[in-house]
Amino acid sequence: MQGYCIKCKCKKEIADATEHMMKNGRCAIKGRCPDCGSVMVKVIGTIGKVEERVENLPNPGEPER
Repeated sequence: MQGYCIKCKCKKEIADATEHMMKNGRCAIKGRCPDCGSVMVKVIGTIGKVEERVENLPNPGEPER
């Protein structure tokens, strides 16, 4: 998975990537930059909340209330 390195200022593959749950309930991939070794984090969101938002979207054929 690719992420943005702040020190190198470009997108790179995340080395030693692991999935973490943040305090706010979102998932993130955390690892290291292969060149400079700084920490890289990519927020990937939560699956449950995304599904919930999709279910609550109005149906296009249904009139708004």
